[in-house]
Amino acid sequence: MSSSPVTVYLVHHSHTDIGYTDFQESALFNQTEYLRWLIRRIQQGYADGTPARHTRWTCETFCMVERFLASASPQEQEDFFDLVRRGNIGVSASYLNFTDLADIPALDRRTAEMVRLFRQHGHTVTAAMNADVNGVSMGMRDVLLHNGVRFLMTNINIHHGLFPLHRRLQPFFWENDAGERLLVYCADHYHIGNLLGLETHQAEPDEASLVQAEQKISAYIADARAHGFTDDFIPMGISGALRDNGPPNVLLAGMAEAMNRRFEHLRIVPVTIEQLYEAVRDKLADAPMYRGDFTDWWANGIGSAPYATRHYRDAQRRCRLNRLLDPGGRYADPQLTRKTEDNLFLYAEHTFGFNCSVGEPYRACVYDSQLRKYSYASQASEAANLNYKRITYALGDRLLYHQRSGFVKAVNPTRQGGTKIVSFVAETAPYADLVVTDTATGKQVPRQQYPHPKGLQIFITDDFAPGESKIYAYAERSAGPADGAGYRFEYAGGERSADAAPDAAACGLYGLENDWLRISYQVGQGISSVWSKADQAELLTPRAPLFTPVYEVTPVRTDARTDRLTLGRNIRGADAQRFYGVLRRVVPVCSGEVFQEAELYFNLPGTEQACVVLRMYRGIPRVDCVLRLAKKLCGDIESVFLPLTLDLPAHTVCLDKGGVPMRPGIDQLPGTCMEFYIADNGVVYQGGPHSYLLSVQDAPLVYMGPLCHHPIRLCSGDPADNKRDVYSWVMNNMWETNFVLDLSGYGEFRYSLSLCDAAAPAECFAQMEADHLGCPAFGILDPAGNDDY
Repeated sequence: MSSSPVTVYLVHHSHTDIGYTDFQESALFNQTEYLRWLIRRIQQGYADGTPARHTRWTCETFCMVERFLASASPQEQEDFFDLVRRGNIGVSASYLNFTDLADIPALDRRTAEMVRLFRQHGHTVTAAMNADVNGVSMGMRDVLLHNGVRFLMTNINIHHGLFPLHRRLQPFFWENDAGERLLVYCADHYHIGNLLGLETHQAEPDEASLVQAEQKISAYIADARAHGFTDDFIPMGISGALRDNGPPNVLLAGMAEAMNRRFEHLRIVPVTIEQLYEAVRDKLADAPMYRGDFTDWWANGIGSAPYATRHYRDAQRRCRLNRLLDPGGRYADPQLTRKTEDNLFLYAEHTFGFNCSVGEPYRACVYDSQLRKYSYASQASEAANLNYKRITYALGDRLLYHQRSGFVKAVNPTRQGGTKIVSFVAETAPYADLVVTDTATGKQVPRQQYPHPKGLQIFITDDFAPGESKIYAYAERSAGPADGAGYRFEYAGGERSADAAPDAAACGLYGLENDWLRISYQVGQGISSVWSKADQAELLTPRAPLFTPVYEVTPVRTDARTDRLTLGRNIRGADAQRFYGVLRRVVPVCSGEVFQEAELYFNLPGTEQACVVLRMYRGIPRVDCVLRLAKKLCGDIESVFLPLTLDLPAHTVCLDKGGVPMRPGIDQLPGTCMEFYIADNGVVYQGGPHSYLLSVQDAPLVYMGPLCHHPIRLCSGDPADNKRDVYSWVMNNMWETNFVLDLSGYGEFRYSLSLCDAAAPAECFAQMEADHLGCPAFGILDPAGNDDY
């Protein structure tokens, strides 16, 4: 190795991996108590003059600080902030180590709150850590920049993943669309300091321990030099013990002092994450600059919990809807809002369960940990819905819906105008014939009745301006003159089948169509055409037929854990088998003023039932798709996909991640994952006269590429990589550690295909999100004020 001295900046922290080594609440409790213990030990070090006073500890995630401060006495709080100001305790601006499920607006608010808190106590937060997880979305980058953070140290675990930019120990500037830059240092694994021998549990480290650490560190530096590393410093993460959620270790300061006394060519400097930034910022002023997404190799883990993730997405949307309906916070309960966001954060944290979840799935601790994880989604959903009820009641919801006539208020909460779908439920007997009227204009609007578990669901369509509210009256139609006089054409026989009608081909048995789209299908053949009337183009590609479910399975040959461990970065084995659903039955459901609907039943291995429900709207360029699955239990390596590929070679494929549009394969850091992504709202095919929006409401994991075992290619910015086939990756159980093995259960996953005139991807995604939020409607009193139930 080079004879020039190398400074090792040692960042001491505890990797917060909630639920990996202990129950979630235990891990959270332990972290707060670690901090309480550490404060006492550092203070004792100052009092006694021991090396403990030189401890530099970084709170890896602010969630733990937040919980400590909530339980700390006033004196403990002051002691904590005092040690932060002294530089003994550092603060990372990362709230938790997240997947890309994290709600970016909520995270931005919480980060701003943290920055203000520390500013009030005389400290400026400038840096953040991201440990273990293999990626950071552009939305999370922008949260940091928006709140004054200028440095991010990543400590990636490349299990089933890789470093960006093709190497570790790589600094770079990460620029956003506004030209702001975040300095990123891709350091090695967060336990690298432990692995290289710098962990100690001796007050006076022995000679053998020092020599062994020097040899390991020297070999590590020599290997880095051989691969192009030229800096005179290396940041290293270290924990008090070689495990996740480990305690602090004040003896590390003594180990650093002993190493510095023993060796001249190494200098071990304990630092907080913020002190690291101050030490290296000038040295890295000429680091290269990149744009694009820091794509997460671990994103596929969320596919192991498809039903809970669907629940989470509903809670997330309801939380956003509440803020739009009540922008001033006049009606929402702040405690419920806080509870919603706290639980959204905990569900989006990267850990899904115990480290033995796949190897020993029968253990009670595995099941209990999974239930706790799912409960975060459920608690977020419950709190968000309670706030929604508070808000709508304050806006006029009368609560009682048993009348056979009444009034409904519908609200467009977004900035996106246009024709909207509005639905409400009447908790009463079916209506013979219903009329819905806009009370402001007296105009009857298209309406359709549909069965609902609570009674009858009424659908209407109408035009809304951004933020507009409307009041509708509904009632049964008055009886008209008897229909029996004169002659008329008849297409339906006594059995009421209209198979001779001119529109029989479009009644749902053979296909569905409106003024913009026509979908054709045939039993035994499947979906055979998706024709765009708007662009006179066939959208279906037989290679990946739209909305046709696919089941993939790799048989386990050894055991559940071992076979998954050896997959590497492939999501399937070389002997994987794929099965495309075979259409065996079509059931037309209804054809009314608002939409047509048909159920397509597929034979699909791995399931008891696989049904695709297609709903084509008459007055809107949109078709909804609901995938209903009854998934069987299986220990093999499984995946279910739903193709979202359109035959539009001239269009560009876009996703939105963390609120930022990106082109997969193009808008990514070099060397990052191109296999799959987590999308906020779905996929846009942008370009040409129309953009095509494929919304993904419930299963946010998007896979791109061939459905086969293949050599893994890393992002190089090649535009051809944006033209790969696109799939919704509905579910999988490919991980061998802390993700869920059991995919069995009943569930439904919602999608839609629509056309949009907007050219900019950001406008398309705004329209998609507005469609997901919908136009909430609720019964109100007579506009005249009568409260007659």
